Amino acid sequence: MAIQPPDFGVQKDINLHFGFYAAPMYLNRHVILQTLTRKPFGIHSPFLYAFAENCLYSREGHPDFSFLEQMRQRLKNDHAELEVTDYGQGLRFVNERKGEEPLRYRRSVSSIAKRSLQKPSMCWLLYRMARYFQPSTILELGTSLGLTSAYLAKARPEARIISLEGCPQTAARASALFRESGITNIEILTGPFSQTLPNALTMLGKPDLVYIDGDHSYEGVMSNFLQISEHLYEGSVLILDDIRWSKGMRKAWIEITGHPGATLSVDLLRLGIVFFNPALSKQIVPVGY
Repeated sequence: MAIQPPDFGVQKDINLHFGFYAAPMYLNRHVILQTLTRKPFGIHSPFLYAFAENCLYSREGHPDFSFLEQMRQRLKNDHAELEVTDYGQGLRFVNERKGEEPLRYRRSVSSIAKRSLQKPSMCWLLYRMARYFQPSTILELGTSLGLTSAYLAKARPEARIISLEGCPQTAARASALFRESGITNIEILTGPFSQTLPNALTMLGKPDLVYIDGDHSYEGVMSNFLQISEHLYEGSVLILDDIRWSKGMRKAWIEITGHPGATLSVDLLRLGIVFFNPALSKQIVPVGY
């Protein structure tokens, strides 16, 4: 049964927010300059300016990048086949499912890696954000083959990371990748998010950093967020990937930013970042990236 959209006081007609580019927002000259120069032009908030300058646009390198990208290559060269159990919207031509009945299909590890892994630039951004915010607890929804989990783990080896994955065989391949790479601070919980998310939240308490890149349906994202929101605090940072993947994802993003606990939200076109610190003004700020 589909959940009803929560009433957070968000305007009901959000059609203007749909569409990949959200043109009015991204035709702002400051956003264009930010994208072209990798500098925080036009950002007035000291908090956001520091975040943009020292994290989003940081050019600092790190030996971890080469190590982590070698992990990507191992996955792309792995032709073993997996029986994929898909509880999300991984295949965009599938419009509707009943209940939690998953899709099942066979795909090679290399095929999943080439199609589904985050690009190096986005992985590196997640790495920088984890180093910048220094979370002690991290919750990830959507392990896939484990590459983004590994980026987070290498950025914060002191952190406890719980990653949720619906597919047992994909989770097993990710676990093998962590063992091969000597990464020991990630725990994967396998199964539908409706079963694993409550356990993860109990284990973590109040997560410092949440990265959502799992179920891409509107209902799934909102159901997961509403559970997570009860455990967030003023120091929590939530990252939602693929905010323009579909109208449903865009709708979820707008409603999440309207949540009573959400304050500053940063729109990076593909990625959305939400802060819950009451000292920050409640607004959505587009930043060129």
